[in-house]
Amino acid sequence: MAATPEQLMRSRYTAYSMANILYIKSTMRGKAAQDYDETSAAIWARTVKWLELTVVTTEMAGEDKGFVEFIVKYSYEGMLEHIHEKSEFHLIKGVWYYVDGDMLS
Repeated sequence: MAATPEQLMRSRYTAYSMANILYIKSTMRGKAAQDYDETSAAIWARTVKWLELTVVTTEMAGEDKGFVEFIVKYSYEGMLEHIHEKSEFHLIKGVWYYVDGDMLS
């Protein structure tokens, strides 16, 4: 179990790199989980080559809410791509969950 939002975000990156979609789904709540498509996520996770995770910033907004800004670099069909997101995490009954994210670029 992740002790901080950053630890959860890092574990989710690792899970995506291993196409462990069950773990990804189990770490989501709220808006993030509403329209999550496990099949599409699994296909995508298996078809990209995961290259790098950079945590840009982390911040807490109280004891039960945190944010992690990160950049993930990956290759898809020979093209270098990236995800730059500020993710929101909530502590619910002692467990951190990913609840939402804003794409930054």
